[in-house]
Amino acid sequence: MQTASQSLPPQGWSIPAGITTMNVCDPSGLLPTKDCPSIVSEVFLNGNEPVQSDNLYRTFAVNRETGYLATVFTPRQLIEDKVFMMIPPEAQSWAKSANVEIAPTSYDAIQPAQVNPNVNITAPALFAEVNGQVQIKGTAAGPDFERYRVLVGQGIDPQNWIQIGSDSTTPITDGLLATWDATNLSGLYAVQLQVVRTDQRVDTATIQVTIK
Repeated sequence: MQTASQSLPPQGWSIPAGITTMNVCDPSGLLPTKDCPSIVSEVFLNGNEPVQSDNLYRTFAVNRETGYLATVFTPRQLIEDKVFMMIPPEAQSWAKSANVEIAPTSYDAIQPAQVNPNVNITAPALFAEVNGQVQIKGTAAGPDFERYRVLVGQGIDPQNWIQIGSDSTTPITDGLLATWDATNLSGLYAVQLQVVRTDQRVDTATIQVTIK
């Protein structure tokens, strides 16, 4: 048949009505995200196209030396972003036998310096999962107190900080420092308390939380 038709002009094939071709993440078949390592083109009947973004792959910031999840206390030069396949508990054995790298669940062992009794955040707890209206509690006081502020920044090493509310000139001891509306946010965030002294020294306390 190939020999008999080799001198004939090629004939195309028209895609029938009701068919859509679109890129999806392989192998989930869902819409690609920045974490998707392989994108393929698939054909769908109209109305059956995926509408959900891929949830099989996710990027984590890890300490490349320890393999644990990085924190705000991990040295920046040791942090790297790695994409992992999210393996459900029932498939963990398969993943190990297939040498599929499993995402870490433990945080880096590097911990913050000794807590300052005059400048600290007691709630949320370090590495806590939060959402909605988050009450930030702790202490902002001590000698030569002038004012304090609470800021939040996205990611392990925030480049931009957003202040919650305004500066407060009232010292707080083991009380409510600020309320953070995290309703429409997600991912890793750092929360930082800054206490300014009358000589313009600034004492800080920082924690890391995950917004779910």
